[in-house]
Amino acid sequence: MKQLPGLLWVVAALSLVAGLVVRVFRTGPGGFTPVLSDPEFYWRLGIGLLLMAIVIVLIHIRDR
Repeated sequence: MKQLPGLLWVVAALSLVAGLVVRVFRTGPGGFTPVLSDPEFYWRLGIGLLLMAIVIVLIHIRDR
């Protein structure tokens, strides 16, 4: 349980980097794009995982 916030930080950072890479190399006329090629998906995932990590840390602090 103590390693979970660190793991979430890593996954969040990777999702933000993947979102940036997809955003930079994304080409097309603006038609329908799958969710995995949408940088907003990775941004929301990253922010959500960071918030979950913060909550887990706060729970650990509270339970001491």
